[in-house]
Amino acid sequence: RRDQSVESFKVVRQFNPRGIVFANMSAKSEPEEMRRAVEMLEADALQIHLNVAQEIVMSEGDRDFSGYLKNIEAVCQNLSVPVIVKETGCGICAKRMAQLIDVGVRVIDVGGAGGTNFLAIEAARRSDRVFDEILGWGIPTVITLLETRLLKEGASEVIASGGIASGLDMAKALALGASAVGMAGCILRRILEQEFGDALEEIKSELELLRNIMLLTGASRVSELKKVPLLFKGETYQQLACRGHDLRTLAQRR
Repeated sequence: RRDQSVESFKVVRQFNPRGIVFANMSAKSEPEEMRRAVEMLEADALQIHLNVAQEIVMSEGDRDFSGYLKNIEAVCQNLSVPVIVKETGCGICAKRMAQLIDVGVRVIDVGGAGGTNFLAIEAARRSDRVFDEILGWGIPTVITLLETRLLKEGASEVIASGGIASGLDMAKALALGASAVGMAGCILRRILEQEFGDALEEIKSELELLRNIMLLTGASRVSELKKVPLLFKGETYQQLACRGHDLRTLAQRR
């Protein structure tokens, strides 16, 4: 029963009294359910995840996604903590970001393609191969990050996740417009294959690499990475050009 699981969630704040805690809910959840989750965890923010592609690959997944935007708008209007909307590996285009911003979302985690492939994970649980053709579905993190440039400047804060695995990846994401980055797979893999302490050392090492890259690019603050010139090539260049991004300006900025 739901009531019996409450204590298993509350323990997060008990063991992490001064840390940052996010409540994570599906966009299909009722606003009142989201509010209770925040209250239960004493959360600093509510993270609402979007995982439509993952759901349709799951045999037992949702098939009705109506009402998502309405739920998000309602909770943005009535919740006292920030609301973060996060994709889970498929990225978000500028049009969808604009819709989220219009209903009050001020933080978007792009969750681009390139990291953990939840579609492939769910497909591996099936006996058929009906979804093989769309297992690579999604907007790469670099593309979805630059989609924010098609929005009004300052309309939202952006978190970059989806394949961020090193200090160099962090630097690129921050230069592409992110305010923060999220790492998961590479850290969890280090914990699984070695020890927790090794994962901490890995994080410290990647942060040191980020600082060195900042030094080499002349960025004294993380925010100054957004002024570093950017060059693109190959398929990424073609996709960005088709989407209307001013790549020449990005290459000459400073």
